[in-house]
Amino acid sequence: MSGINSNEVFNDGNKYQVSKVNTFRKKNLGSRQRFDRSRGGNNNFYTTTRVVQDGVLPTGEIHYKREVIMFDSKSKLDDYNNLSDEERLTNGNTGNGIIIAEGSTLAGEKSFKLTEAGANSDFLKDGNGKLDQKKIDSIQKASAGQVKDIVKDEKNSKVKQSLEGFSNNRKANSKDDEIDSKAAEDAAEKKQKALDKRLARGKYPDMFYPIHIRDSLQDKLKITILKPKDENSSASKRKRFASKKTGNQLLPNDYKNLDASKYPKLAAAFNNKQGKYVGYGLRNSFARSQDKIYAAGENIDQPEFDKTPIGHIFLPIPDGVTDQNKVNFGAGTLNPLQKITSGAALQFLRGKTKKEESTGAVLKRAVKDQNTRRAITNLIAGSATGVNTDELLARTEGSILNNNLALLFKGPALRTFTFQFLLSPRDRSEALQVRQIIRALKQSSAAQRTRGGIFLGAPNTYELKFMSGLQPHGFLPRIKHCALLSVGVNYMPENTYMTYEDTSMVSYSLSLSFQELESIYNDDYDSDNETPVDKLEDGIFETDFAGQAKSRGIGF
Repeated sequence: MSGINSNEVFNDGNKYQVSKVNTFRKKNLGSRQRFDRSRGGNNNFYTTTRVVQDGVLPTGEIHYKREVIMFDSKSKLDDYNNLSDEERLTNGNTGNGIIIAEGSTLAGEKSFKLTEAGANSDFLKDGNGKLDQKKIDSIQKASAGQVKDIVKDEKNSKVKQSLEGFSNNRKANSKDDEIDSKAAEDAAEKKQKALDKRLARGKYPDMFYPIHIRDSLQDKLKITILKPKDENSSASKRKRFASKKTGNQLLPNDYKNLDASKYPKLAAAFNNKQGKYVGYGLRNSFARSQDKIYAAGENIDQPEFDKTPIGHIFLPIPDGVTDQNKVNFGAGTLNPLQKITSGAALQFLRGKTKKEESTGAVLKRAVKDQNTRRAITNLIAGSATGVNTDELLARTEGSILNNNLALLFKGPALRTFTFQFLLSPRDRSEALQVRQIIRALKQSSAAQRTRGGIFLGAPNTYELKFMSGLQPHGFLPRIKHCALLSVGVNYMPENTYMTYEDTSMVSYSLSLSFQELESIYNDDYDSDNETPVDKLEDGIFETDFAGQAKSRGIGF
């Protein structure tokens, strides 16, 4: 009884209890003649139920396990009954019997289910060799009665209450049905996720043209193929760290060192401590801060945080690199009626009207000028008759309404970048690289089907960087993440069919058209787009503009 609550014990003090025996006819189980305690011989099999105090919950409550033991002959049952109490109870011995069903009072575990031995028992199958639910129900019903027989003389009310999950079939079935339903929902969700899974390449090799650009410090364009980071990344999939109160304990070894400028306290405490023994205070602090530590280590503030690089392409910087930063302006008009009503509405919204003043009074006060009243009268008349107001005024007054035409800001625009490359492989290895580059660009820019075929996933996105050696080029533009709108390949740019001995083309003309996924904003030039807008401070706009241009280049 070690570890068992002393307030919840059976009368005899044992944690095992075995019920009376039920006798079943092998052929008639599940029919009205399924019970027959008067006959013996080999036509019968026998079951008994054993309940066990299986452990203690954190709340201090005991949880129980039940085992339905089957004997396929009277002699095996007798052998079991001849076991000593110590053999039959304390050690959980089944003799020559087999456990055909089991259950638990734990939440989330079924109160009655067949074991593998039970599922393979011929006594529980129909004539076609399939499990017969009526026979299974008969065994469960008998087991419930056997548990009732165990608890009927028990004096401890907690024991009776705890075992009700076994003795009350309605309660047991309700619990089991809920578990089955949850399992079915989980299976359906898993199946749907499998159907929604995109059929897309998950990795591309690093590709170079020409070959020597791999080890060269010459200026180049680096194209990184990106995919959305999988949901439930390492911060949520990881096994959560729990700090022990005593003894030695290692910190996890799967978190990354943190940026000391952004997270000075966490970096000072936990950088380079991965997989090392630390004291209770430090590991307790790690346990409290682990979500922030893992998220910070994944550079959550960086623009590529939600993307995963799956391949890189290095190409010479193409001729004719241009960018065009645009914003949209357009003509806007406001006729007199719109001007007055919008002005009155703004007065209401800004609280500049008297509390007791009605909307009509505000409009009447606003329309004092006789010309304005005449203009509004013509607007109303034109609306009522379907005649253009300016035409009506031109006919009757020899004038038209002032539409207050103005050029108004409509919003930002997305930049497009078009590049042209002439790829002329000089040997077989370069020809193979060119083929891989063209294939990778075509495949990664294609729409992605799902296994279910109902939805389409967006193509991969791209990060473009002009590089000077190992650093971003200071005199060429920075580019935000892009979509690849088109991939054009001319396999005969000289308008002549020419190949090498291995049939690879002598040259290829490659046209790529990218468009940025988001527009450019004023603060992008000073923040470098590395900080979320809600965290930006006025300090990013330093007075030393020339110094910023020198350190950060042209910018976007």
